[in-house]
Amino acid sequence: MDYLNSYSLVVLELTFILVSLMLLHNLRRVIGNASYYLCIGAIIVLTQLVTAMGVELSHPQYPGLSVDIGTVVFFSPFMALLLITYIVDGTLEAQRFIWGTVFVVAVFSYLVFLTEKQIFFPYFIIKNPMGVDIIMVKNIVASIFSNSRFYIIASLLSILIEFIVLPIIYEIFRHRNFGVAISVTMALVLTQVIDSFFYLLVTDFTSVVWWDSLRHSFISRSVAMLFVGILVNIYLAMQNVGETHKESTRKPLDIIQAFIGAYGQSQKLQANVRDWEGRYQMVVENSHELIFIVSENGTILDCNSTSIQKSGFKIKDLLERNINDLFRENFSCQVVWGELYEPDGKSWKVKNKVYNCEAIMKNRHDETNDYILEMTASPIFIQQTHGILLVSRDISQRKSLEVELQEKQTLFERSQRMEAVGKLAGGIAHDFNNLLHAIQGSLEHLDRSVGKDPKNQKLISTISNATDRAAVLTQQMLGFARGGKYLVKPININQLLNETADLFRPLAGGDIKFRVAIQPDPMIVEGDTTQLQQVILNFLINAMEAFPEPGGRITLRAENATDLSPGIDDDLSFEDYILIRVKDNGTGIDDETKARIFEPFFTTKELKGTGMGLAMAYGCIQNHSGWIHIETKVGKGTEFFVYLPKLKA
Repeated sequence: MDYLNSYSLVVLELTFILVSLMLLHNLRRVIGNASYYLCIGAIIVLTQLVTAMGVELSHPQYPGLSVDIGTVVFFSPFMALLLITYIVDGTLEAQRFIWGTVFVVAVFSYLVFLTEKQIFFPYFIIKNPMGVDIIMVKNIVASIFSNSRFYIIASLLSILIEFIVLPIIYEIFRHRNFGVAISVTMALVLTQVIDSFFYLLVTDFTSVVWWDSLRHSFISRSVAMLFVGILVNIYLAMQNVGETHKESTRKPLDIIQAFIGAYGQSQKLQANVRDWEGRYQMVVENSHELIFIVSENGTILDCNSTSIQKSGFKIKDLLERNINDLFRENFSCQVVWGELYEPDGKSWKVKNKVYNCEAIMKNRHDETNDYILEMTASPIFIQQTHGILLVSRDISQRKSLEVELQEKQTLFERSQRMEAVGKLAGGIAHDFNNLLHAIQGSLEHLDRSVGKDPKNQKLISTISNATDRAAVLTQQMLGFARGGKYLVKPININQLLNETADLFRPLAGGDIKFRVAIQPDPMIVEGDTTQLQQVILNFLINAMEAFPEPGGRITLRAENATDLSPGIDDDLSFEDYILIRVKDNGTGIDDETKARIFEPFFTTKELKGTGMGLAMAYGCIQNHSGWIHIETKVGKGTEFFVYLPKLKA
């Protein structure tokens, strides 16, 4: 039972040292490499002292179960960390690991030699609370220091052997398509076999039981290395080394070449890498594109300054926030992840190397103008974790220009179509107007000829009413075709709109809330009062008819224009125009109806409408050198914008 407790203590001590060093290795990016390498140096120094004192766990009945505490408990973690550094951090970092260790051992050797001689100088004493002979104490200490220097030579030899043999054996197994776990375990076990041979060759070659000591050392260190290999493989699995090192790009003997002649070249290469890293960092930070690095669940891990500025958050508030919180509903990090990755057991593997999409980012500075982003997503692997690199470009202005260009194209096509229809309608209306004059003249002659017979008078009255309605329709067609008769004069829009509002109020009744908002400053245009009043009345009546039930709201506004509607020629200035607006909260207009709303004879009122009201309004405003713009949303309402040029003084 006592042996079991002793062996358990050794295992716990070995586990503690190795896990502590692996934890420091994992945190080296956070706390720096200094703590990591200081602990490595301390372990090496402690190894020399423990070995010099000959501390071991001995089993008198089974010598093969003896454990050298210095080489097994303290030196085995050193071997493990050397291999971890080589695999994870590369050859150059492993070289630094070795040279740092050699320097520590050399300094320790010199200090041991100095202290060994120093204790025998006059007036140097060693505190002796037990009352033991001081000369004996000094001899014991000197013996320990002397042994330490002796074992330092063996340790240096072991370190150099391990640095060469450990990577070579690992690469040999990797190039024979063995997995990382098997390669690591075999490299540790076989290296300790070679290391034990040379270590005992230096430290115990004159012993008569040298072969027995070697055999016992093989057994104890092999068992220890199998246990160490398990812990190392667990750590490497946590670092996802199996994913990042699926294929080895290093040859078995590359380590020797690098150690002998390529260290300076490696330093230059790493200096260049650091230089380029700085340049890339500067490019990323000053890029106008938004760059995010996000985790699997959408957490923002890092971003550049443009992303911070666009998001409206401070950097401390932005990091650790979910990327979905920055975007509208058309973006989902989970969808992007599914496009880039697919499950591979408990991990992920890349499905697509790039995924492109558009996303709408919330504008915390102006909630009415979101950012439209053209986004490219790519899979990345950083800090042993899969993630997403999102590179986005703000295309809001481009989209706005595209919409404006489309508006201009639509206006141009509509204008061309309306002009063609207008010419046709104008010709027909002109000829039809002449026919109506002939009908009306003949009707008057017929009225005088047939006398006062009630039956004939009713027929004549019916024909006369139909002729009058046809004449009104003809005048509307001529108005659309810009061929109507106009009485052009300066018009005070303030007065015209107030008079129009008075005409409309009786039609609206009490079921509709009608509001008028006209700026007090006079707004003067040049045109035909009757025609313009008819246009505004048409808009108001259409707004009134947009309500399926009582309780609607209509607003009539007039003011100097502060901007121009989309799609209008850039050469025009808003300062030269007044703006009349008629807004309702009715049913709205769908896109298909909106595209045809100004076409002659197009109506959604079935038998009640002629389809000429808005067509006449369009032609009239065009003839007054103005234009009409519509903004509408189904279920929300419609607003007509009428732009008219101011009368120049």
